[in-house]
Amino acid sequence: MRAVRISTVLCAAASLLVSFAVSANTERLQRTAIEYEMVLKATPNDVANPPIIRGNAAMYSATTVGGPTYNRALQDCSALSGVGTGVSYHVQPFSVAVTGAYSVTMTAGEPDYDEFIFVYQNAFNPAAALTNCIAGDDDGPGGVGDPPVIASVNLTAGTSYFVVTTGFAPADDGSFTNQIAGPGAITIGGGGPTADLGITKTAPQGVLVGGSFTYVLNAINNGPAGATAVVVTDVLPAGVSFVSSTCGATAAGSTVTWNIGNLANAATASCTLTVTLAGMCTTVSNTASIDGAEADGVAANNSSTATNGGGNVVQDPGFEAGASGDSPNWTEASTNFGSPLCTVALCGTGGGTAAPRTGTVWTWFGGAGTALEVGSMQQSVIIPASATTLNFFTRFGACTGGAGDFLRVTIDGTEVFRRDSTYAGCGETAYVANSVNIAAFANGASHVLRFESTTGSAASNSNFSLDDISIAGAPMCGSAAVDLALTQSNNAGGGALLIGNTFQKTLTLTNNGPGAASAITVSDTLPPQLAFVSSTCGATAVGQVVTYTVPALANGAVNNCVLTVRVQAAGTIVNTATITASTPTDTTPANNTTTAQIGATGGGVVQAAVPALDRNMLLVLLGLVTLIGVIAMRQRQT
Repeated sequence: MRAVRISTVLCAAASLLVSFAVSANTERLQRTAIEYEMVLKATPNDVANPPIIRGNAAMYSATTVGGPTYNRALQDCSALSGVGTGVSYHVQPFSVAVTGAYSVTMTAGEPDYDEFIFVYQNAFNPAAALTNCIAGDDDGPGGVGDPPVIASVNLTAGTSYFVVTTGFAPADDGSFTNQIAGPGAITIGGGGPTADLGITKTAPQGVLVGGSFTYVLNAINNGPAGATAVVVTDVLPAGVSFVSSTCGATAAGSTVTWNIGNLANAATASCTLTVTLAGMCTTVSNTASIDGAEADGVAANNSSTATNGGGNVVQDPGFEAGASGDSPNWTEASTNFGSPLCTVALCGTGGGTAAPRTGTVWTWFGGAGTALEVGSMQQSVIIPASATTLNFFTRFGACTGGAGDFLRVTIDGTEVFRRDSTYAGCGETAYVANSVNIAAFANGASHVLRFESTTGSAASNSNFSLDDISIAGAPMCGSAAVDLALTQSNNAGGGALLIGNTFQKTLTLTNNGPGAASAITVSDTLPPQLAFVSSTCGATAVGQVVTYTVPALANGAVNNCVLTVRVQAAGTIVNTATITASTPTDTTPANNTTTAQIGATGGGVVQAAVPALDRNMLLVLLGLVTLIGVIAMRQRQT
C-alpha cells in the first residue's frame, strides 16, 4: 500500500542572537563611526562557547600585510564601515562537499592585530563589499581582542565561497591562521580576488540550410580581478562546419577555440563565427564555454547555448521539478494524496509495483489500497504544426480492478489513449513506450494535455506509473538566398540548317549562391522549326514545351542538360528557356532566362535537304549523261 507522505517538522538548533538595546541604536546616530563600532566590539559575540570542529577541517595561513585595500562591511554585513576604510585584506576561495553548518575560526593572530573575518557566497568584489556577504565577525566569544569566530554559517555543496580576512582599522594588519570546519570535506582554492567570466551566444541570422550563418559570442569579465589566459571553446554540433571568424578563432575538428588572453575587470570581447549547416534542416543546439587562469566564483554564466528549437515542448517531462511533491509545470490532483507525484522516499514502491523510470520522481496513479483514487496531471503545451506523436512511458505494475481501473490521455478533452486493468501487460516490472498520433492537434496553438486515472473502482488496488513525456517540435531553419543562372549552347554550327537533321542544345544551370537550392524547374519552349527527340536529364515534352527538374544544387554547383532536337520546318530558329521554380525562390531573377538564335551565320533559316548520292545512283547518272551526249552527237551528224 502506498505510504502517505507525512510532513515532518525538523528541529533546528537555536541560534543565540545578539540583541542591542534601543538606546544603543539611538546612540548610533549620535556617535562617530569609531565610537559606534567600539560599542559593537564591547558587546559579547553571539557564540558563548568555542566552536566544535566536526569531521572535516581545513586550515591555512597568510598575511594581510601589503595586501590590497578596500572599505569593509560591518560584521553583520548591513552597511559599510566608517572606520574600516582603506583596510588591507586577503581572500581565500573554498568549497564544501556536504551541505550543512560550518565554522570559520581565526586560531592564531598577532597580539596587536585587531582582526575581522567575513564569508562571501558566489563572488567577492572589494568595490561592493556588501554584495554576497553572508556572515562576519570581529571578536570571538572573549570580546575585544579575541580572534574572530564565525561559529555557524550554512553552506551549500558545490557553491563557491570566500573567506575575507581583514582588520578593524587601517593600522590593523598582520599574519593569521584560519580554520574552516564542518560536516563535509573542504576544498581550498587559490588566494586573492577572483574573476567572474561570462559568455553569451546568439544566432542573429538564425540557422540557415545550405548557406552560411553566424553565431555571435560576447565575453565579459565581471571582476573584480583581471582575468588571464581567457579561452572560449565552442564545440559545433554534427552537420555544422566552421568557415571563418572575426577574432582569429581556430578549428580542430568540431572544436572552435577563441584565445582572448587577458581580460581586465569590466572588459568585454566579441567574436562572430561564420558556419554552415549541411543537409536538411535539423536541430542545432550549440554551446560555448569560457574559462581563465583565475578562480571563477560564479559558474552559472560560464556557458551559453543557442538552439533553433526542435526539442521537447513538454515542460518538466520527467517530473523531476516535483521532487518535493509538487511540480511548477503541472497542475496536479489526487483524491487521497493531493498530488500523484512520488519519490521512493515519499511514497515507497508499492511492494515493487511502482518506481521511477528515470531520475527520482514519477507519477503514481493508484496506491491507495482499496480506496477510490482519482488522480490527474495536466499542463498546457503549444503543439507545433510539424509534431506528429505524443510519446510517454507507462508501467502497469498491479491491475486488480478490471475496466474500471484505467489510465487515459486527453488533449483538449478528447481522449487519445486509454488502457485499463484488463491490459495483457499487467504486472510489468519495467516501463513500456507508448506513441499516440496527435497530428489532428498539431497547429502551433496551445492545447491542454491531461493524464488522468481512476483506481479502486471495485475496491481494488491497482498501481499505474507514468514517466518521461515528450512531444517533439520541428527545428526552425531558414533558407539562404540563392542566385540561379541559366545559359544555353548548341552544336548546330553557324550555317543554314537542313530539314530532317538533328543536333544537340545544352542548357547550363549554375547556382551562384550563397545558399543551396532545391526543386528547380527549367522550361524550354521549342520554336515550331524544332521537335524534341531526347535528353540526358529526364526531360519531358508536352507539345513544344520541354520541362525538367533538378532536385538539388549546392552553392557553386553546375548542372548540364543536353537536349537532342530535330529540324522539322523552315524558318528562323530562336529558342528561349527559363527557370520557372526553385526553393527558395531566386532573389535575382534577371539571369533566369536565356534566348539564342540557332544557325546564326545563315540567319537560322533552314532548307530542304539535298539527297545524298550513292555509287549506283552515280553510275546511273553517268550513264544518262553519256547517253545524252551520244544522242546529241548523232543529231549533229545528221
